[in-house]
Amino acid sequence: MLIFASGCTETDKPNENLKTSSINESVNDSSNTHNTQITSNDLKEKIDEFKQNDIKKEEFIQIGKINVPEEIVDFLDYFPLGKNIRYITLSGDGKQAWLNTFEEGTVLLDNESDYGREYFLKGKAVVFSNGELDDMTYKIYAFNLEDDEIVNYGIIKSNGEIRWNTYPVIEYPLTFEFGEEYIFDNSDEIANDFTKIRAIGVTDVTVSGQLFENCLVLEKEVVKEIVDLNKTIIKSKEYYAPNLGLIYYEHDYIWEDYTINEKTNTHQFEFFAEMDGPTKKTMKLIN
Repeated sequence: MLIFASGCTETDKPNENLKTSSINESVNDSSNTHNTQITSNDLKEKIDEFKQNDIKKEEFIQIGKINVPEEIVDFLDYFPLGKNIRYITLSGDGKQAWLNTFEEGTVLLDNESDYGREYFLKGKAVVFSNGELDDMTYKIYAFNLEDDEIVNYGIIKSNGEIRWNTYPVIEYPLTFEFGEEYIFDNSDEIANDFTKIRAIGVTDVTVSGQLFENCLVLEKEVVKEIVDLNKTIIKSKEYYAPNLGLIYYEHDYIWEDYTINEKTNTHQFEFFAEMDGPTKKTMKLIN
């Protein structure tokens, strides 16, 4: 467990003057480890294969029948904050890949009265087609047990710089009841920001030759609007593997610019490519 101390109360935004020397050390160490593990020809060949052969989505992804269990779902079983997991995903056009991580260490910020809030890190970095890894950016999450929420408080850059959100952003409920719609209002004085999210069931998903059983299926819509300027709508279907995280999603990205009366709609998808670390035991290989 990693423990860092600074001034923070239950209601205050965390101290922007937080000393980050220890965080710098841990983040940079993690980035170096990731860099060594994934700058390999294996990933470059996977990207090149996808691009050159014009492989269709259906050849990489097979989705089974969706079942709807009766029990309530603990989302942390599918979004494993606080565990040590690394895996790589590819974009649908084969032009980019990403390293996705959940970090095992816990960051604790507390004040002189020893009150604190635990933060958990989830990282993502672009892997270029030559296998090089871009800077890792970590989202800072915390749990709001009273309101049943997973909240994003900001990001940590790979150089240790912390950028706190002006307001905490609610991203997911901690628990899902199937079929129920959850609406989070993250609006502020600058923009309207709403997220609608619903768990529709569980299914088996085969991605890149790997079978992931009992994946949680979410439907999500995120709407962000700056009045008189622009509006973004992202409608997505997401598949989360147990004890691993998001392995496949596809979404429609709708962008509307009010100033020039222009609207675009782009369909994108991203899918699991390979593990980066020892977590392969969670998967079954399809021959």
